[in-house]
Amino acid sequence: MEPKKEFIMAIMAAALTFPSFPAFAGGAAQEAAGRDITSAAADDTAGLRDILTKLMRQDELLDEAVENLQGANGPVTVKDLSAVRNALRVVRKNLDHISWLNKEHLAAVKPGSETGKYARAILSYSGRISRKSAAISAIAARAAAGNKPALRDAPSSKTPGKRAGGKSVRLILAEKDAWAGIAAETKGLKSSSRKLNAASRWLHVVSR
Repeated sequence: MEPKKEFIMAIMAAALTFPSFPAFAGGAAQEAAGRDITSAAADDTAGLRDILTKLMRQDELLDEAVENLQGANGPVTVKDLSAVRNALRVVRKNLDHISWLNKEHLAAVKPGSETGKYARAILSYSGRISRKSAAISAIAARAAAGNKPALRDAPSSKTPGKRAGGKSVRLILAEKDAWAGIAAETKGLKSSSRKLNAASRWLHVVSR
């Protein structure tokens, strides 16, 4: 299986891993009302292990997104950019879900317990995800800047199939739109990442 096809399969798997956040939040809120989180044992780390596992998946998806955007698996096509945008959308929704889980598990974290180790790891991975979100934003900004010279030539091309900078005008415009989509999705991703960092910090604070 080609690397880019593997990436698309990973996106699909990640999308199936997490339920839609609003629907899940409603059902989970009702479930939470029927249990007493504060009575959990100090060494009950099952929930935090689950959060950490989910964060590691998002971190891996962002690694693959960066590799694809940088052309590690070959020239970046419009189709590749579309796949990356879908991946960023999935990660963003998953991060919102994980932020909610962090808040739900605040009461289960006890200072000096095994849960503290997981809280530190969760904070560490949240930071990694934040940095990778910023890196993707920078890549999209550089791509947009690099397309400007070719785009300046594009309007002067009156003939269908006329090439500017070695690419067809149609392809240049398609790439411009695709990169704009990446940039737009990255804004939402960075916002979700900030919320995740905030929730993870609180988790870490109560574990100290």
